[in-house]
Amino acid sequence: MWAIYRTGNWRRLPSAQHALPFARSYEAWCATKPAAYARFAGWAQNAIAPVPETLADLRVALLRYRAGCEAANRGAMFNRVLATVRAFLRDIVTTDHVLYHDVASVERLPELVKRPKHPQNPERARAIRGALGGDIGDVWWALCCTGMLPDEFFSGKWAVEDGRVHVKGTKREARDRYVPLLTELQPSTITKQQFERALRKSGLGVRPKDGRDSFALWCDLAGIPQGWKRALMGHQAENVTQEYGWQESERVLEDAEVKLRALLVCQNNTRQTAGHPKGRSRKSLCAQEDSNPQPLDP
Repeated sequence: MWAIYRTGNWRRLPSAQHALPFARSYEAWCATKPAAYARFAGWAQNAIAPVPETLADLRVALLRYRAGCEAANRGAMFNRVLATVRAFLRDIVTTDHVLYHDVASVERLPELVKRPKHPQNPERARAIRGALGGDIGDVWWALCCTGMLPDEFFSGKWAVEDGRVHVKGTKREARDRYVPLLTELQPSTITKQQFERALRKSGLGVRPKDGRDSFALWCDLAGIPQGWKRALMGHQAENVTQEYGWQESERVLEDAEVKLRALLVCQNNTRQTAGHPKGRSRKSLCAQEDSNPQPLDP
């Protein structure tokens, strides 16, 4: 108390929140979350065992868990647990509280190199769709055409609204976004786990997130500006409407849709003609198809 008084750092004074029982508070917080997130949050709680008694003990428990993960080269695991605990404190005591700042000051661990991305151009993505076939192929194509994460698609965090796809992402504010409607979308009759297993068994060398990465590649191939691409992918600090305003965001979405449709039609026609349109250049063929860009699916 004397040290706090001398330094004037009154935020360091213990508060009623410091004495809150961690386990009970954490379980009550988990109960407010979607089932999938709650399961992961429960795993994160078990990871830092022995479970701290109060919120005041949380930083020490995290530092102990961090040391174990660092010794075992499990940086990604610790970083996910740290992010979950920070989200818990954000909701329980707010980001202004000293307890939140104590945890936020814990340094993340370096992560091992992740699996390289394998984005597919439209021609290759269509071929993968055909090879997968049925519902599996339709889901793959939907991820490619919207940039959705598998969790967003299978959790139903999307809706077709006024000719656009409203992706209701929840990871951060920018993930709630609108993207062009490039293909017919229907809720899947399979589960996320079935889709993941089907991709593994197919031997095609792609994983579920490669669909989203393919959409990012298509934006580059279509010449969409990087700022627009970040908004469509949900990487902006704000979503596309908040970033550009309602009127401007409509223009962004319309222009992006035209560019993406033109790219898909051009690559599809090139594939069907083995890259050599008879009697017409590829450029003129694409221009003609772009004037009537409705049917994209074969």
